[in-house]
Amino acid sequence: MGLQRTIRARHRRDVERSRPEDAANSVTSDMHYVTMRRPRDLDTSDRFHVYNRGADRQDIFSLPSDKHLFLALLADAADRCEAFVEAFALMTNHYHLIIRSEGVALRELMHLVGSRYAAAYNQRTNRTGPVFDSRFRSVPIVGETHLAASARYIHQNPLAFVPAAALAAYDASSLAVYLGRRTAPDWLDTSVLTTMIDPATYLAVVLDLSEADVRPLNGFDPIRRIGLEDIDRVVGSLTGRDPVMLRSPSKVLAITVATELHATDVMNVAEHYQLTPNSVRKAARRGRVLELQDVGFARTKQRVIEFLAAA
Repeated sequence: MGLQRTIRARHRRDVERSRPEDAANSVTSDMHYVTMRRPRDLDTSDRFHVYNRGADRQDIFSLPSDKHLFLALLADAADRCEAFVEAFALMTNHYHLIIRSEGVALRELMHLVGSRYAAAYNQRTNRTGPVFDSRFRSVPIVGETHLAASARYIHQNPLAFVPAAALAAYDASSLAVYLGRRTAPDWLDTSVLTTMIDPATYLAVVLDLSEADVRPLNGFDPIRRIGLEDIDRVVGSLTGRDPVMLRSPSKVLAITVATELHATDVMNVAEHYQLTPNSVRKAARRGRVLELQDVGFARTKQRVIEFLAAA
């Protein structure tokens, strides 16, 4: 019994050291850690808003060809699983989709896409480890009003980094199809949304941002682009330290916020804060650990986001 206790204690210690975020979000039993997950609702509807982002909030589509590959894999998986893709938008480090499918088929479809894309992306970039943040996320879409709102949100998403004047030309989105400016690919099912969308007015509807559109709500990202200068201003006012300064202690906070809100890509963050891209990634990871361990840091970060959302 003494040896078993020792083995269990060492196992728990190793888990805490190697995966601090999982350990902090887990419950301890006498034998192991069990990570709590929110049950996925696959019964309320057969239509879902599906989304995911990169591991550590890093880029998952570094080149235009990455987006083309992801869409090709999505089309193939949808065909295999007898599912229908109705809308999509791919950004640098996350994606949003509307998929009509039975629940079991949706799991199989997204597993096919995720695993095949991750293997190809890791091979191309000579990296290892997970590409996506976690298993895909899904929200059941119930009724036409919810469907229209979900499609509008998805088509607004590139506004975080694409000027409004260029949104209709953004090619990693289905918006241009519904505006009648691009032919729908064979795998995109437009039969339902075209009955709800007027091509002549839809772009104005998408560009007409409401207050709710610019706030990071329910895990979705804010639509209005928040610049690094905005983050610097708020972080500086709350901490009294300019995060751009070389050894500023508020730099980790600013980088954590910039990464969470997808303010820009890693290269721009690195240039702005006079760091290497690898140092930016380390700072973002450090910030997420601090958020779990330091109540003061977590509260300040939340205040920064609230100030930015209200701006």
